[in-house]
Amino acid sequence: MKIPIFPVVLFGGMVALLLINAVFIVPVNFNMPVQYFDVISDFSKFVVVFLYFIIGYQIERLDWTGKLFRSFILGAVIIGIIGLLVSWIWIPLLSDRMWYAGIRLNGWMNDPNYYAVVQCIALVTVLRIEEFKRLRKLLLIALLLLTIISSGSKTGFLTIAAVMMFFVWHEWLDQRLGMKHLLSFTFLLLIGLILTPPFLQNMSEVFDFIGQYIPSVQRIELLLSNFSSAISEDGSGRTEVWDLAVQLIKSSPLIGVSVGNYYHLGKRLHPDPNVAHNTFLQLFAEWGIPITCLLLIFLIFLILRKPKKSTDKRARAIQQALLIFSVSSMSVSFNNSRLFWLIIGIASA
Repeated sequence: MKIPIFPVVLFGGMVALLLINAVFIVPVNFNMPVQYFDVISDFSKFVVVFLYFIIGYQIERLDWTGKLFRSFILGAVIIGIIGLLVSWIWIPLLSDRMWYAGIRLNGWMNDPNYYAVVQCIALVTVLRIEEFKRLRKLLLIALLLLTIISSGSKTGFLTIAAVMMFFVWHEWLDQRLGMKHLLSFTFLLLIGLILTPPFLQNMSEVFDFIGQYIPSVQRIELLLSNFSSAISEDGSGRTEVWDLAVQLIKSSPLIGVSVGNYYHLGKRLHPDPNVAHNTFLQLFAEWGIPITCLLLIFLIFLILRKPKKSTDKRARAIQQALLIFSVSSMSVSFNNSRLFWLIIGIASA
């Protein structure tokens, strides 16, 4: 087993910086007591996700990533099928657990948005694996798309749109698509963007009909018809928590407010503070701008670097999984997500 020296050294430096900041600097600067319990709790999460980074690194070094992907697809499909079945045959305890508020599929997870992101990763993995026969692949794609739509996640819908464009770009880079195909896709995309507004004006009845069977579709209709309302109303409330995060970033831009202090400092600015619902804003606030920018540069490098072999579809699947997390991070906080750091570890090996 090979331990990545540089990430371990970097992690050690981060641990020292975060602890010093959380225990000595932030309490003095903001005239507040040390939040020992919350610091230990958040610090423990930080240690756990780093361990998942190491596990991901080892999985790729041992060439187990293919097995992991196949198991991941199997789990996503089984949970998706069970979730869809218990929406038609209502089983009180099971259905209540798998359907948030009775209308949004969330699998075994607490957050329908996070569930949609997981299903998006399974979807791009299916697209990249050639072992499946065409009919089986189409069925898997249809099933995973249905589970994403059933989650009612606007985040998931936007993520799928971004990843599909990235998928076409990758195919072109790997020379599986010619310039003619790329131009055709771009033309169809532009036509779609032009026709979408008038299309939606005349499709409200269709959405209402589908909504009778899949109520979560109405959330996606709102996203397409009124984007600003979609992110600020109907339970999203993103703008308020983003504004709170920005205020905390301004209060300590260089070193952040560190672990364990976000909620307590946020309470001074808002009566009901919550996480930023944006991974990067959350990290900017907790880690500071310089360190978070280094992480962003590293993620961009992992997503854009060219695989050693243009035929390496597994490498492309890993990059697209990272892209999914990066795009969906704009409206969900994944800084403590074990899957997120596991994939970063795999991509880093």
